[in-house]
Amino acid sequence: MSWDTPSQWGQYLATLGVPGLFAIALLDSAAIPIVGGPEALTMLLAWKQPAFLPLIVLAGALGATLGNYLFYRVGRAGGAVALSRLKARTQEWLKRQVMRHAFWALLVCVALPPPFPTKPLVLTAGVVGTPPGLFFTAVFTGRLLRYSALGYLGYRFGDQAARFVGTHYPSILLVIAGLIVAGLLARRVLRRRIAG
Repeated sequence: MSWDTPSQWGQYLATLGVPGLFAIALLDSAAIPIVGGPEALTMLLAWKQPAFLPLIVLAGALGATLGNYLFYRVGRAGGAVALSRLKARTQEWLKRQVMRHAFWALLVCVALPPPFPTKPLVLTAGVVGTPPGLFFTAVFTGRLLRYSALGYLGYRFGDQAARFVGTHYPSILLVIAGLIVAGLLARRVLRRRIAG
């Protein structure tokens, strides 16, 4: 097997099962895209090896968290240069979101499925110096939610999971966004009741 392209890496890693999922999730989250990505492999493994579903979800979430951490470290080391490619207004908005709501901004960002862009927010978390413990907790929680949903879809719908996701993608995004907004609103209401 040739190792010339990330696509070829992905094909080889996919044959390794759960350890391959960990590696693909790590690479994909560290900005080395793998064709098919960890999402498809998660659903496939959950369908083919349902007894290992918790391990599959954990491998994907941990790999993705570590991959995002590598990208976060890039932000800490010199991400301001990379962010400078964005419009000044976008940079300020990202910084404001991370500084005010780091946990929730990161959790929501990494929980949402592609094509939601996670890299700018992860990079910004590094640039503004988000504490590593908070970063790990938010990203791991978000990825655990995401990989749990993917694992469930693979387990429940088997080889039809990818078709199900493709057909219902807009609805899935709306439900996820609605749940996130509802959670944030409930949090705000609870805080006001406690404070007042």
